[in-house]
Amino acid sequence: MTQSDEMPLSFPPAEPPLSFPPAEPPPFPDDQPAKQRLSRRKLAALAGILPLSAVAVGSALLPRNGEDTRSAAAAQTSTKTAPTPSTIATMTEPPAGLAPEISRIGTRHIAALHAIHTYLNHIATYDPQSLDSYFTGAIEATTGVCRQQLLDTHNATREYLLATNSSSQVIEFNCGLRAITGTTALGVGYVKQSTSSDLSPDPAVSLFASVVTAEEQPDGRWLISEVKRIST
Repeated sequence: MTQSDEMPLSFPPAEPPLSFPPAEPPPFPDDQPAKQRLSRRKLAALAGILPLSAVAVGSALLPRNGEDTRSAAAAQTSTKTAPTPSTIATMTEPPAGLAPEISRIGTRHIAALHAIHTYLNHIATYDPQSLDSYFTGAIEATTGVCRQQLLDTHNATREYLLATNSSSQVIEFNCGLRAITGTTALGVGYVKQSTSSDLSPDPAVSLFASVVTAEEQPDGRWLISEVKRIST
């Protein structure tokens, strides 16, 4: 076989040049700002056991999709006016003139809705300076497994919120009662909140919805027994 009869050599086509620069590796821990030197393993461990659903929405999650979050927050900054808990009111008694039986039923529904309303608003409002009243109020408003979970984990939650300098405030809030069966009430709440922390100092706006179960107590109070997140 002559040289001209040999099979021609083939080479893979050259890869087209990238239209964007390659990603830079993250800096070593020693090069990071002092605020970021808190162990991410410890933060992740703390965040994994936080029981309060509002905390899980914002600062308890390590930052992701930062640009989208900051854009949404920036769009809200110029127009939002965060209401204080006192501006979010719920009726405490049924309208006058109802028959006693209807009035009694109405009073129970309103009391259950008020308990659910107050709890959801409470857990979405916190800052490092008010954590004592924050956890006290949350524990006093709960019962059963929900209360025990708070008792078991509130120290770790407090440590996380302090370590990350986390805060949250309510921007918008809606709550409704779906049904009362016996001494159990089921409600749904939608909360839009603004959160910030040293992990993500720019305010981040998020929306979460929860299904909340409340139990009527012998003294007529309604205490929260379960909170399930249904969307974020």
